[in-house]
Amino acid sequence: MNIQTLLSQLKKARKRRIILSYHARGRAGIDVKNEEWAECLSVLKQLFKEFKAAGCNILISWWGEIYIIPKESNTAFELKLSYQSDLKFGYHFKDELKKSAFKVLSFSTPQPQLCIQIKAYRNRASWYVKPIDLVRGESAGLGMHLFHEMMIRLKRYTTPGLELHLDNITREDLLAVIHYGGALSGRNSTLYNVSRQINSRFYYGEILLTQQSVRMKGYSAGLDTEIYIRQKDMTFIRKHLPILDFEQSVIRFE
Repeated sequence: MNIQTLLSQLKKARKRRIILSYHARGRAGIDVKNEEWAECLSVLKQLFKEFKAAGCNILISWWGEIYIIPKESNTAFELKLSYQSDLKFGYHFKDELKKSAFKVLSFSTPQPQLCIQIKAYRNRASWYVKPIDLVRGESAGLGMHLFHEMMIRLKRYTTPGLELHLDNITREDLLAVIHYGGALSGRNSTLYNVSRQINSRFYYGEILLTQQSVRMKGYSAGLDTEIYIRQKDMTFIRKHLPILDFEQSVIRFE
């Protein structure tokens, strides 16, 4: 896939990422201020060029997650741009809290930094963090720097990474769309009713999405709940999730 297509996918996904504000787990990607979006795309364009030159495959998910797969590797890497607390201040702050029960912050407290981060797509992997301020004006070579960091990490692993299902829909994805739709449409929406029911329940297990309703499994069959959804609200769900196979009578989210 060429670089312009990848960037176009990120632009489309950016509009959907507002839904992730309602997501229980969130998804990595590009979460930056509007005024920094163009600069981030420029940095990513250069990164993608360097990753491609190194033989990497690059994949973009429905939600704008970025996966880099080095050539002949059985482990993918997630890449994201987001804001992180100043690392040096963070270490200093932890030391200060060891000396006193609380710490009063001032206006001079360092603000969060825009950082580029990579992490192997595997359990218990940690993020490698690089502040964008350190590479502004010299983004050329950053891709190779990150690529070498990937190679260092790959040498440590003796087992393959997690299997990558690019646009697999999770229960959290479905619930995020329902909560977003309910907030957007208001009390007259059937999605609002579903959202309210979900938030009011202490426990719910498997969720079933039919062509006209949402069913939530309780502790026992007597505690199951089924809420019928208007057609326009079902269309909303289809629009904001990757392709759903609605030929099935029931789609399960465990």
